[in-house]
Amino acid sequence: MRTTYRFLATGDEVDAALDWFLRQPDPPEVTEKPYGHLLYFRGMGPLAQMPDGSGIDARRSPLVSLFRPSRRRGVLWTTGEAHFLPTSLRRGWPALHALGLRFRKWLSGFDLVFAGNPSSPGEWNHYLEGSIRNHEEPVYALPLAAQALREGKYFVGWSDNDSVLNTLCRSLRHRGVECILDDKYRTTDPGLSNA
Repeated sequence: MRTTYRFLATGDEVDAALDWFLRQPDPPEVTEKPYGHLLYFRGMGPLAQMPDGSGIDARRSPLVSLFRPSRRRGVLWTTGEAHFLPTSLRRGWPALHALGLRFRKWLSGFDLVFAGNPSSPGEWNHYLEGSIRNHEEPVYALPLAAQALREGKYFVGWSDNDSVLNTLCRSLRHRGVECILDDKYRTTDPGLSNA
C-alpha cells in the first residue's frame, strides 16, 4: 500500500513541496506530468519493469508522485499530495521510507487543519470540501493557505471530479461564493455561473 501525505498551498507556495524534495542530499530526477511531477530517486534503486515489459512498475520503483495544488473554478484550491508509490515501503525501501518520514516532519511544522478523522469536528471543516475529509491522512496548511482559510477560502481534494465540483459550486452559491466557469466547464445549470 502506498503512503500519501497531503497539504494545502496557494500562490507562491504551490511548489514548496517540490522545492523541499530538490533540497535533499540525493535529490530526485523530476519529470513533469499533467498532475504535477513524478520524482525518481535513482540513488535508491533502479526502475523496475512490469513483468510483461509494458512499462515501469511503480510498486517496485523508488518513485513519488507529487500532485501540485491548483486553482479550480476560480475560487477553489486543490490539495497538494505526495504519493510514495512502492509497496512495502518500510521493509522494501528503507531510504525512501526515511525520506517520507522527513517529509512528514517538514509538513508537521505547518498548521494542522485536518487531523485525519472524518467525523471529528475541526475549526476548518467548513472550508475543506469535496473529498478532503474522506481520507485518514492529516492535512497541513502552508502559511499562505492557512491565511486563505482564515479569509474564508475553500479547498477541495485534488482528485475531485467535475460532478463533485458542480455540486459544491451550487452549494457555495447559497453561501454567497460564486464559482467561475471557463469554456471547459460551460454549463446550462442555473446554479452555476458562466461568468
